[in-house]
Amino acid sequence: MKTSIVKMILPMSVFALAITGAFASHTENVAKKRPAPIQGWLQVAGACNQSIQCSDNGIVLCKTASNQQVFGKNEAGDCEVELYRPSN
Repeated sequence: MKTSIVKMILPMSVFALAITGAFASHTENVAKKRPAPIQGWLQVAGACNQSIQCSDNGIVLCKTASNQQVFGKNEAGDCEVELYRPSN
Protein backbone atom coordinates (compact mmCIF):
# COMPACT_ATOMS: atom_id res chain seq x y z
CA MET A 1 0.00 0.00 0.00
CA LYS A 2 2.77 2.44 0.94
CA THR A 3 4.68 1.80 -2.27
CA SER A 4 1.65 2.60 -4.44
CA ILE A 5 1.20 5.98 -2.70
CA VAL A 6 4.89 6.77 -3.19
CA LYS A 7 4.64 5.73 -6.85
CA MET A 8 1.80 8.23 -7.36
CA ILE A 9 3.11 11.14 -5.30
CA LEU A 10 6.74 11.09 -6.47
CA PRO A 11 6.01 11.71 -10.20
CA MET A 12 3.50 14.45 -9.36
CA SER A 13 5.96 16.24 -7.09
CA VAL A 14 8.73 16.02 -9.70
CA PHE A 15 6.34 17.42 -12.32
CA ALA A 16 5.32 20.29 -10.01
CA LEU A 17 8.98 21.08 -9.32
CA ALA A 18 9.73 21.15 -13.07
CA ILE A 19 6.86 23.55 -13.75
CA THR A 20 7.98 25.84 -10.93
CA GLY A 21 11.53 25.88 -12.29
CA ALA A 22 10.30 26.70 -15.79
CA PHE A 23 8.30 29.70 -14.61
CA ALA A 24 11.15 30.95 -12.42
CA SER A 25 13.68 30.82 -15.26
CA HIS A 26 11.24 32.50 -17.69
CA THR A 27 10.87 35.49 -15.35
CA GLU A 28 14.65 35.76 -15.08
CA ASN A 29 15.09 35.70 -18.87
CA VAL A 30 12.43 38.39 -19.39
CA ALA A 31 14.14 40.64 -16.84
CA LYS A 32 17.49 40.25 -18.65
CA LYS A 33 16.00 41.33 -22.00
CA ARG A 34 14.80 44.69 -20.71
CA PRO A 35 17.24 47.43 -21.63
CA ALA A 36 18.77 49.47 -18.86
CA PRO A 37 17.35 52.98 -18.58
CA ILE A 38 19.43 55.76 -20.08
CA GLN A 39 19.41 59.32 -18.83
CA GLY A 40 17.75 61.59 -21.37
CA TRP A 41 18.74 65.21 -21.89
CA LEU A 42 16.88 68.22 -23.33
CA GLN A 43 18.67 70.72 -25.54
CA VAL A 44 17.91 74.20 -24.26
CA ALA A 45 19.85 77.14 -25.70
CA GLY A 46 22.76 74.88 -26.65
CA ALA A 47 23.02 73.33 -23.20
CA CYS A 48 22.00 69.83 -22.13
CA ASN A 49 19.53 69.78 -19.25
CA GLN A 50 18.77 66.54 -17.41
CA SER A 51 15.33 65.15 -18.22
CA ILE A 52 13.55 61.77 -18.18
CA GLN A 53 14.75 58.15 -18.42
CA CYS A 54 14.77 56.66 -21.93
CA SER A 55 16.11 53.60 -23.75
CA ASP A 56 18.66 53.12 -26.54
CA ASN A 57 16.40 50.80 -28.53
CA GLY A 58 12.77 50.85 -29.50
CA ILE A 59 10.41 52.30 -32.07
CA VAL A 60 8.85 55.44 -30.57
CA LEU A 61 11.14 58.42 -29.93
CA CYS A 62 11.56 59.46 -26.31
CA LYS A 63 9.73 62.72 -25.61
CA THR A 64 8.68 64.67 -22.53
CA ALA A 65 5.06 65.30 -21.56
CA SER A 66 5.30 68.62 -23.42
CA ASN A 67 6.31 66.72 -26.61
CA GLN A 68 9.98 67.83 -26.63
CA GLN A 69 12.37 65.21 -27.99
CA VAL A 70 14.90 63.88 -25.47
CA PHE A 71 18.44 62.98 -26.53
CA GLY A 72 21.34 61.00 -25.17
CA LYS A 73 24.89 62.29 -24.91
CA ASN A 74 27.54 61.19 -27.39
CA GLU A 75 31.23 60.63 -26.54
CA ALA A 76 31.94 64.35 -26.80
CA GLY A 77 29.15 65.15 -24.31
CA ASP A 78 26.81 66.69 -26.89
CA CYS A 79 23.07 65.89 -26.83
CA GLU A 80 22.75 64.28 -30.27
CA VAL A 81 21.93 60.58 -29.77
CA GLU A 82 18.31 59.66 -30.48
CA LEU A 83 16.67 57.83 -27.61
CA TYR A 84 13.45 55.85 -27.54
CA ARG A 85 10.55 55.38 -25.17
CA PRO A 86 11.31 52.48 -22.81
CA SER A 87 9.10 49.44 -23.32
CA ASN A 88 7.11 48.19 -20.35
